[in-house]
Amino acid sequence: MPGPAAAVIPAGRLAGVAWSERRSLMWLLILILGIPFALIALIVAIFGGIAGTLTAPGVSTYAPSPFALRDIPPAYLRLYQEAAITYGLGWEYLAAIGKIESDHGRSLAPGSRTGENHAGAGGPMQFLQATFDAYAVDGNNDGRKSRYDPEDAIPSAANYLKASGAPGDWDRALFAYNHAGWYVDAVQKLAKRLRGAPLGPTGIPAGSGESQALPIGAPWLERVRGTNAVCDRRIVPDVVLLLARYKMDAGECYAPAGHKSAGEHPLGLGIDLHPGPDGSWELLGKAARDLGWNEGCAYTGCAGQLPAPFRFIGWNGYQDGNHGDPAHAGSNAHLHLSWQHTPALPGTPAARVQTLLAAPQREEPPDSTPPPSAPRVARALLQLGDSLAEGTATPLVAALDGWRVRTDASTGRSSAAGVRRLQQLAQNTELPAVLAISLGTNDSPTSAPAFARAINEVMTIAGAERCVLWLSVKRAPVNGVSYAALNDELDDAARTHSNLHVLNGAVGQSAGDGVHKSPAGYRQRAEQIALAARRCLP
Repeated sequence: MPGPAAAVIPAGRLAGVAWSERRSLMWLLILILGIPFALIALIVAIFGGIAGTLTAPGVSTYAPSPFALRDIPPAYLRLYQEAAITYGLGWEYLAAIGKIESDHGRSLAPGSRTGENHAGAGGPMQFLQATFDAYAVDGNNDGRKSRYDPEDAIPSAANYLKASGAPGDWDRALFAYNHAGWYVDAVQKLAKRLRGAPLGPTGIPAGSGESQALPIGAPWLERVRGTNAVCDRRIVPDVVLLLARYKMDAGECYAPAGHKSAGEHPLGLGIDLHPGPDGSWELLGKAARDLGWNEGCAYTGCAGQLPAPFRFIGWNGYQDGNHGDPAHAGSNAHLHLSWQHTPALPGTPAARVQTLLAAPQREEPPDSTPPPSAPRVARALLQLGDSLAEGTATPLVAALDGWRVRTDASTGRSSAAGVRRLQQLAQNTELPAVLAISLGTNDSPTSAPAFARAINEVMTIAGAERCVLWLSVKRAPVNGVSYAALNDELDDAARTHSNLHVLNGAVGQSAGDGVHKSPAGYRQRAEQIALAARRCLP
């Protein structure tokens, strides 16, 4: 919680003086000691930090870690990164504060969404009203400044931290935010955990160095939050990072028609980009150059001449005249990026894709010793659900030979009824380490908010120590309304809960009624669950 507003020395002025002194000392050492040129970059990093050398606005020198990508909702991650760029801070400190104060806006504690807590703080960054009034920023330019709106609260927190000494003195700034030594230590520790790969001198990773396969059971395409773009899920973290850094908006990504069939749009691996509300065509040009494009290869989109992970960058001077800024492409102006991949047919996922950010990995907790209350039941699974779970029960026992498998299923069971049943089971017995959930098929396709609550209740009952496998909803639209909204809620929840894994409910031969499976289909469904369960408890 930010402490009361106080008079502080502008941190930008302090940081500028300090850097000027460090820079003079650096060059003095080079002249006197004759330090080899190869060490100059290291000295620059020591004296000023890589972020001080960026030509773009100051930004953290780290990409998000796999833990950060799993735990932080994409909309919040983008806000943290945008505020960090604007105020020249490390996004990971803002994210650490947001996690501690409100779990990135997910907390239901008093003051998180409405009202105030016992200390008078409110909103996702837990501002006292007087402090917020002193440093408030209208982040979304809607004419209002609200400490409960993350688009206002997060840049306001960045503004307050900057005024309190960050980034030159994070200890001082964090202590001003909350006058407690433990709080400073907790934020510093969590910020370190949120840092991923170091960023290169252009402020982006130099490529993950490895290609990614599509996770087993994962849907191929995923919407980029805050946009209408749908991409191959493996490049979505890259897109989120680039949109925030270069203040861009996303246009088309996956497009089965309207683009070259041999290109990346039909694979969900190419995206069209335009300036965002605070962006510019100059920033798009900088993005193209930072990612490897140059005028010498512009005619071919620099295909074959780009560093990983990009295959093609369409910008000024491309041969078709439809890429680049308005001066070069007129009304078709845009920047196009394509990612490297193995060969694939249009409309199908590539087997492997090169990315900027490494693939998220399951991360061991900082203390690998489980708490005394953690369940220690090895190789046991509870399947809870509806008639689809009933049909999967017998083949699942066969597929998980050597496991203790129990199915609790009921025809027509809704997600709300499933939650009540899981609560009863949790009260009467110790739940196993793996839960397989088949709920949602009997819900209305217009009940996404209620379904989201059911998901959160299941995850609360399961706790962070259990692995939850949830089959996505696959059935025909009802009254013309599809179940996409329910599946979107599942995908959103999986990004929030690292122990929730969404499996593809479409797997398995259909029985022909649009809902149930044939005997072979239920075996395929069971095999998918078994494979995922073994990954939970290898």
